[in-house]
Amino acid sequence: MSKLDPIQLEQLKEIGVHLHQTREQQSKSLEEVAAKTFIPLRLLQAIEIGQATVLPEPIFIQGFIRRYGDVVGLDGIALSKQFSLDTTAVPVKPEPPKAPPPQFTDRRAIAPAPDPGSKPVYTQTLNPAPINQQIDSPNTVNSRPKQQPTHSESTRTPTRFNPLYALYGLAGITIMGGAIFLISQFSPQSSESTPPETFAPSVVDSPSAPADSQPEPSPVASPQPSVAPSSDIEVSVDLADESWLRVTVDGEIQYEGILPQGEQRTWTAKEQLIIRAGNAGAVLASFNGATPQPLGNQGAVATVTFPEAE
Repeated sequence: MSKLDPIQLEQLKEIGVHLHQTREQQSKSLEEVAAKTFIPLRLLQAIEIGQATVLPEPIFIQGFIRRYGDVVGLDGIALSKQFSLDTTAVPVKPEPPKAPPPQFTDRRAIAPAPDPGSKPVYTQTLNPAPINQQIDSPNTVNSRPKQQPTHSESTRTPTRFNPLYALYGLAGITIMGGAIFLISQFSPQSSESTPPETFAPSVVDSPSAPADSQPEPSPVASPQPSVAPSSDIEVSVDLADESWLRVTVDGEIQYEGILPQGEQRTWTAKEQLIIRAGNAGAVLASFNGATPQPLGNQGAVATVTFPEAE
């Protein structure tokens, strides 16, 4: 029999009290619940009082709670999930948030703009003036002697106009004009310039493609049907009374013997699982988590194959 930890035991007691109160409100007896769920009466009593010493493994206890809850009108699946199968899981500690990377700023970009009303700042030049160079000061500028006009500038007089110069210029212009006229009379007439002949490029009509020709559509590949992955075959049995069993898994006998009342067993196969029972009505079998059903009538010999042959 199973040994529950304190958390599972506390959960079992709370669920048992809830199932007991719901059953009494509906005026149902434990015998009626046992007949509908195919769960032995002593196991139903142990669930209601939270007695874990007579109960099987936690996986079977969870299945009993689900079937019991469905019979009394509760949500059996939700109620069975309140009973934990494994309470040793340690919660994963979340990682601390990472610090953001440091941000670097350019000091030149955040430098304050100069105030227009402030005084200008003078900086030292890279090439200073020689030491012996004299710097003009306001006193030295005023102390310089003013430049006096020379005697020639003060005594210069305007030149008088000579009419002979005008006559000489007029005669020169007349002679040059006559020479130009004579040259132009004896020079050959320039032929009229004709515009160069232009050649227009000939345009050759290229044969156009027929409008009726259309590109052939490319064939579309038909999707291939997906193949569903194969699943294992799992059969769980619960003995409501003593019975002889022989279990054959994928062609090999895995178990043959007598199981007592209240015993639970589970077998897994890849292709086929066959159970032959001497007391078929006392053997409750669950195929891949389905609701347990008896293999046959009470006291009868039956052979059941999982899955059933089509």
